[in-house]
This record gives sequence, structure tokens and C-alpha cells, in this order.
Amino acid sequence: MSDIEKNTHDNPKRASRYFRHLNHAHSICYLVIMTILLLGMAGCSTSSSSDEPTVSEKPVRKTRLRISDCQNTATGNTSTTGSWSGGTITVDDIEKCKSREEYLQLVMPCYQFYCNKYGIKYPGVLALQGIYETGVPDQIASLLRTDNNMGGLKYASGTPDATQGSAATNGGYFAHFASVDKYIAAACWQIGLESNGGAGNVYEAACNSSNMEDFTNNLCAVWINGHVGADTGYAHYIIDDYSKYGLSKYEGGTIAGNSAKSSSSSTTTNGSKDLIGDDNVAKIWNYLKADGYSDAQAAGIMGNWQAESGFDPSICQGGGHSDTCPQDGVTGYGLAQWTYGTRQQALHAFASNKGTKDSDLQTQLEFFDSEFADKKEEYCKNNDVEACTRWFHTVYENSADNEERIQRRVSFAQEIFEKFNGTAATNASSAADECSDGDGNQTYGNSGIAEGEKYHQQQGYNNEGDTLISNDALWEACGATTFTIGVNMLLGENKYNNVDVWESSIFGRDSTDCGSSDKTERWIKENGLDSKIEVKNHESSGITVDKMKEWLDDGYIVQISSGDQSKFLSNEGDGIPYHPSGHYILFYKYENNAFYADDPALNKKAGAGVKYSTSDLQQWLGGREFHSGVLMKRK
Repeated sequence: MSDIEKNTHDNPKRASRYFRHLNHAHSICYLVIMTILLLGMAGCSTSSSSDEPTVSEKPVRKTRLRISDCQNTATGNTSTTGSWSGGTITVDDIEKCKSREEYLQLVMPCYQFYCNKYGIKYPGVLALQGIYETGVPDQIASLLRTDNNMGGLKYASGTPDATQGSAATNGGYFAHFASVDKYIAAACWQIGLESNGGAGNVYEAACNSSNMEDFTNNLCAVWINGHVGADTGYAHYIIDDYSKYGLSKYEGGTIAGNSAKSSSSSTTTNGSKDLIGDDNVAKIWNYLKADGYSDAQAAGIMGNWQAESGFDPSICQGGGHSDTCPQDGVTGYGLAQWTYGTRQQALHAFASNKGTKDSDLQTQLEFFDSEFADKKEEYCKNNDVEACTRWFHTVYENSADNEERIQRRVSFAQEIFEKFNGTAATNASSAADECSDGDGNQTYGNSGIAEGEKYHQQQGYNNEGDTLISNDALWEACGATTFTIGVNMLLGENKYNNVDVWESSIFGRDSTDCGSSDKTERWIKENGLDSKIEVKNHESSGITVDKMKEWLDDGYIVQISSGDQSKFLSNEGDGIPYHPSGHYILFYKYENNAFYADDPALNKKAGAGVKYSTSDLQQWLGGREFHSGVLMKRK
């Protein structure tokens, strides 16, 4: 947590103005290659020298992923158009991954994109290779750190986006890339090239394999030894991990056993009936019930969709909204976060045939019917909420969620079941705590405290956290930003932006003294929210862990400033350093002996839903006796 700029304030009752700005001639070549193969000198391992770290529990063999000088002879399905648009992947990004699961979540979309582009069916195998070659994520081999090279790719002219990198121990040079995603593109390009009439067709046996095991063994044989039929080194570890981490879902742009149907063959099982209900939750529930699902079965589907999209059919993975499905095979979209290219294309075609937008709720529900038709009977053998949720996740969604995240889906499903069980709810208010105006029109949804991390904002940035709006707000807007997060959380909608609130006439570009309800109450009233949100001052001294728990249990969220010895935490370890004049953060939930906080000085990854244990919070509160701030609660 370096590069932190801070500006202290001499009044200990005022939050400080500071912020950490995170962020963010083919025949000749053929003869040469054959000679190399015969001599067994097809490449070099990134782990061949003693100072190269590898994965400690499993032996790592020499990698010989070779790029020849004949790369531009590719034919077949190795299209040269289209490039990864999912953002740069750096070594720092990889190093932040706390587990192999997180590493795979980071790199798999990029591997999937380029494998789809070059006709490689098993991108998960290539991603796992990095674990056993360069030690990611628990160790980082020097080759990866120096050259952004995760697989031992040798340099040759024509390698996409490559320059000559560090010297290899057995001759030649490794390829150097500007970023890890560039390496991924080159590796997939190489394999696709050499399986389609390129330099010796050395990967042809792998890419023509009919199953993942054969693909892995054949690929590793070339990688490690330069030719098929040799010892396959760590291939069996990759095969084991492929199943362990559920990487089959990335195969060939489809979920195994669940490829999307074309629009021409798609049929709806329930016609084009009108959706009933005042919000998407009620509409989806009614739709599924009319489609013959039991309460538990409907809840199991909806628990998954709440986790995937929050029931927003226009939402895109990573933030933002669109009426058109991206069709990039990378960005999840809509209710079920359809990701694979064939499924996205099928959804788009389905909507086009209906003459609707891709984001149309009924269209997506009917598209789901068409996809799920051959699985519905099996699914409906379950009639327990948890069993339904897990079955649907495994067979239909098939995400990379770990057990904790899957259990979160189950919790969502159980909540939905408890609200709707035994009813055919026709509006949101029949099962959800909705707010309406005087005419009965819905204005805001449910309180979002249960998933408070969704409403995180970083001071100075827009709601999505990707656009810096005001540099000044980086220094002075912790109070206004914390307040904005709290308001949006209580409304269940990311309606307000922190910079707009900070620049409002009430805050006047200064939130260092929003430790009383004066500004906050006036802002709430001016924006017509006084019938929705209660704001009041909280105790300023002698606040204990038990008092914080009491407030949170009573439904309040707590905006509170730190002291000069308050130790901040983040999702990545320690947070911002001690700050003598105070910094506002928001505690919004107490659950399973943990206090959850949003820290506006940090980006979403680091600062949203940070867990403080009882001892952590005790230390934080003990940082100073006086803590300014307010309590807020949904009326």
C-alpha cells in the first residue's frame, strides 16, 4: 500500500483530507525444425536453473514450448482478426491472486478468447501449464517477472507482439511481452498455427485429440520434449486440476453438455405470456411458477440469478449495462451472465427473431426455456432449496465459484423461498420490502445491506470506479463518499455518485466535517428521501464493539471516522496507514462474528466488504476516543 498521499487536519473531530490514488522460404525452415527435433533441442525450461522457483509440491520438467520462424505460414482457422479487449493482465495482477482459483478466474477469460480464436478446444490446460511452469500464483518465476512469459516461449521473428527477451540457458532467447495477456495471445497463436499446416504440425496431434486427457498428454510432450511420444512430465497434474477447478466449462466456447440451441430450433415452453409483477423479482417468480416449477425449484434458479446478475437482464460482467449482448465470448451478460460465444450469439439471434432487445426480460426468460428444455425434467427431480440451487449451479451456470460463493447462492435462494413460498406473488410488495410513492408506484427496491459491497464507490471516481471525475475529491471526499455509499445501499440502487454529492450545495465540496447529521439530514430532505431514510447522530465517544454490534443488529449502518492509531484493513491485507485526523468508512453489516466495512479510499477490489474481526474492530475503535459520524437506516 505505497504511494499514499495524505493531508492531515488539526481538528481531531474532522475527517482528514487525504486519499490513496490507486491506480491503476518454408522448406528450409522445415528442415531446420526437423533437425532440432532430432537433436532434442526444441526449447528451454523456465525452471531449469536452480534460482527459478517452481511449485513446491509437484515436480516441474523442462518446458520447450517452441516458436519457429515459420509462424506466418498458418492456415485454416487461425484468423488474425480480433484481439483481446478485456484489459491488460500484469504480473502484479497475478501476484495479488491468493489462490489458484483466483489466478484461474483472472486468466481464463483471456485464454478462452484466444483459444476460441485459434481453434483450441481446451483453454484450461494452457492456463494450468503456467502453474507448473512458472509457479503462479504462490510463486513467481523470474522469467515471468522479467519477460511476462508464462510458458517458456522462445523468441523468433514473427512472434506476435514479442521482442527479444532474456537469454535462455541452452541457447537462444526467450520472447519478451509487454504484458501477460500478450504472452497468452502468442502461445495460443503458436499452437493454433502448428496444428493447421504450419511449422511441422507439431501440435496437430494435440489439437486433433478427442478428449482433454489426450490433448494434455500430447501438448505437454511437445512443450516439454519437443515431440509427441515422450514423457509428458506434469501432464497428469494438469489433468487432475482440470477436473478439480471445473475448467470444462470453458471448452470450445460452450459449456460441456450444455451447448446453446440455435434460434431456428429454439422453442418456448410457455409461449409469449405477459410478465406479471411490479419488479423483476416478482416477474421472474411468476414466470417460473407458471412454467410448472415448484417453489423450491423456482427459488433455486433465482438464487443463482441473483448472484449472477441481481435480476438485471441488461447488466454486463464487470459493470455497465447494454441492450445488446456483447457476443465476445468473454463478458458475461444478462440474467444468467451468458458468457460463451455460441450462447451469446444464440441469445442475440433469439431476440432478433422476436424483434426485441437482447436485454428484454421476457426474451431472456424464454431463451432460458429453450436452453434448459432438455434438462428441466432432471432438474425437477430435486425439490429441496439447497439441492435445487446446487444442481442448477453445477449443470447450468457452472461458474468458477468456490464453496463459499456457492453457499451464498443457496442463501439467496432460501431468502427468496421464504418470501414467496406458498404465494403466486403478483407484485414486489407482496414478498419484498419495497418503497412506493403516494400513487403506489415503485421508486426504490429493497435495501441492499445484505450485499453492501455492490454499492462501493471510490472517492473521486464514478459509480463503476473506472473513470476519475475529480482529482480534488481524492483528497476531501471520504465523508461524502461514505455517505453516498450508505444512501445507495439503503435504497438498493446505485443512484447517486459521490462526486455529485460532494459538489452539491449542501456539502459544498467539503465533507471533512460531516460527523453530524446537519449536512446529511439536509441532503436527504432536499433529495426527497426523508420518507425513506432515517439519519441521526451517533455517540461520539466511548463506542465499543458491543455498541457497534447493537447498531448493526438494529438495522443501522454506521458512518464513522477513525483515530490516529486506527489500523485499517483491506481485502488485500493492511489498508491505508494510521491517520491522525480521521478518515470516514462505513460499517454496514455484522455476520458470523465479522464486521463488514466499505472504505472509500480504496478501489472496489480492495475496499468493498472488508472484514473486521472483533479484535480488529476493537483496535480500530481504540485508535481515538472521539469518533464523528452518523447512523442511517431504511424507514
